[in-house]
Amino acid sequence: MTHAENLTIVDGDGYSSVDIRNPWDTTRMLAQYILLNEGRDVPEGIDTQSRKVIHTPVKNALVYYNIHVSLLHELGALDRVGGVCDSEYITDSVAGQRVAQKQIQDCGLSYQPNIEAIMKLRPDVIVLSPMENGDTHGKLANMNIPVLEAADYLEPYPLGRAEWMKLYGRLVGKGAEADSLFARTEKEYNDIVFKTALCSNLPKVLFDGTYSGVWNVPTSRSATGTLIRDAAGYNPFDDYNDSGSAKLAPEEVIYKAADADVWFVRYFSDTPMTLEQWGKEDKNYSRFKAFRDGNVWGSNTRCSGVFDDAAFHPQWILADMALILHPSLQGIKIHKHYYQRLK
Repeated sequence: MTHAENLTIVDGDGYSSVDIRNPWDTTRMLAQYILLNEGRDVPEGIDTQSRKVIHTPVKNALVYYNIHVSLLHELGALDRVGGVCDSEYITDSVAGQRVAQKQIQDCGLSYQPNIEAIMKLRPDVIVLSPMENGDTHGKLANMNIPVLEAADYLEPYPLGRAEWMKLYGRLVGKGAEADSLFARTEKEYNDIVFKTALCSNLPKVLFDGTYSGVWNVPTSRSATGTLIRDAAGYNPFDDYNDSGSAKLAPEEVIYKAADADVWFVRYFSDTPMTLEQWGKEDKNYSRFKAFRDGNVWGSNTRCSGVFDDAAFHPQWILADMALILHPSLQGIKIHKHYYQRLK
């Protein structure tokens, strides 16, 4: 592993040894596994008390979240998905069709799974994301089904999260394909960074807005903060180095970023957001230079795929951001426009 901070994979003869570090207490392990190829015995010296054995390739996985379903489809392993949670958020059209036709079992909500449906499915493995101090497994712990801790979302940097595709590929017998896909993702991402490194002007960038009186801003150790930096933007909250985001009062955001040049807004709506609508969300928004200049760019997460694609294809998001910040940049290929200027 070259980018992931919380995942280590060591390939052996017929198996892969996997260590997942606890993101909330980095002195401890969150989980340890042996992914054991079909027909192979556990190698001597492997402690199966501390390491869960998962026989691969799994043939019937319960995959909680859309981002992992979409990745498995891209790797050519959608037939390995037997069940999903949160089916209404499945954006992969083929997977959605299979859910509708009951070829993939709908196992309820991720925070309240249908235990009866899971027992009927009897999956080989359950892929779900852990939560700090949360009862992530609940009744699943009593079902004797291996749970793979999909902690990729807790990686602080975009390529670190994307590198977790190597684990999911090995789980379904597509390790080589996953390695190849990541190598391509890494190269495309770094090619963009090479081009943006030539930019001398760094526009000040603001992200999102207030929610319940709190503004979550991207820190220097966050995926969004890294995207700002790699797109040759200036993040006014880089002095916060917590992983993820920092929760600030709106007044502090105004103090540090009222002169922001570009404002990226992620929202969920049935219709495109207008600049006027955004201004009505909070009377303080008009105090920002980017708002007054009409330089607010919105991504409707209902349909844009900005969150889903950021997980394993961060280079696509980076390309869009880089050309918004630096329209004259040459040689950057746009996969999709995730952000549109609010009118």
